Amino acid sequence: VAARWARRLAALAAGLGAGLAHPPFGILVGLLAYGLLMRLGETTGERPWRSAFFRGWLAGVGYFAVSVWWVVEAFLVDVKTYGWMAPFALALMTSGLGLFWGLGVWLYRLSRPRGMARVLVFAGALAAAEWIRGHILTGFPWNLPGETWRAGSAPSQAAAVIGVYGLTWVTLAIAAAPAVLL
Repeated sequence: VAARWARRLAALAAGLGAGLAHPPFGILVGLLAYGLLMRLGETTGERPWRSAFFRGWLAGVGYFAVSVWWVVEAFLVDVKTYGWMAPFALALMTSGLGLFWGLGVWLYRLSRPRGMARVLVFAGALAAAEWIRGHILTGFPWNLPGETWRAGSAPSQAAAVIGVYGLTWVTLAIAAAPAVLL
């Protein structure tokens, strides 16, 4: 039971860490959290796909809690009237957006890649989930992993050639690669 809770907390921490890599925080070490999420998606046990989805969802909740914090500011304009809604708005939004990360990690676990291909498949599965998030129900293409890079920096310029979803895939692959070496 303690190990299960530790993996859940690690998934949440992975999402929080990845979210902190985005501006305005810019803590690029947080990118290593994608490798942790990849390893957490490689679940075993009696319900591995369900566990992978849940851990991906938890990571997504943490990621979006950090990266879409600005949503609550609209409720703080008139705190007395609308302030009570802010925590519900953030909780519901992050829970819903986290479903896409759950899907990505579930797809990764479903494919069961081996060796270095794990990095490419993980990056592809999560980037595909991000693409779906950006397009389904009019989409919410905000704070993709490829948008971690400071605007105008050399990595961000790659989006001009491969697009933001391509840059998301590259960012995820590079960030998750160290996890295969450990």
